[in-house]
Order: sequence, then C-alpha cells, then structure tokens
Amino acid sequence: MSGNEKWQEKMNILYTDEEYQLLGNHAWVDVHTLTVHIMRGKHGVKVEIFPAAHDGVSDALASCEARWEKPDAAHRTRVVKRYVR
Repeated sequence: MSGNEKWQEKMNILYTDEEYQLLGNHAWVDVHTLTVHIMRGKHGVKVEIFPAAHDGVSDALASCEARWEKPDAAHRTRVVKRYVR
C-alpha cells in the first residue's frame, strides 16, 4: 500500500477523543446502523439522522438545527485549509 493510499484510508476514519472541523458545506458520518448528515447553512448548522440503508428520498428519522452567533473577536476560530497533491 502506497503512502497516499494509507493517508486516504486514515482520512475515512473518525477517531475517539478527537475534534473535527467541517471545512465544506456538508458531511456524512456512519455511526453503527445510522447515517448522520451534517450541513452548514448561512445562519447555522443542521443535523439529520437516517438509517444506514438510506435510499436518498425518505425523510430523516430525526433532525435538529441551531443558529450560530457572531463569535467574540478574542475567541474566534481560525480555519486553515490544507490541500494534498
């Protein structure tokens, strides 16, 4: 297995006790028999939960959303985008 293949395999795993940051507009995370869809919106975040065998059409089993507030300048999170060639 090449170094790039090992890196790609590692990127498909979420590790315990690690923090992750959504850099794009949405992400899917499989959790046992469920699939979690995390979506960044203009005013907040929305999370939908589907069965793992989701057909892409049916309604979510559960969902929630929250609006975000403007961060305090002293505690803003800086996002660093990294690209791999």
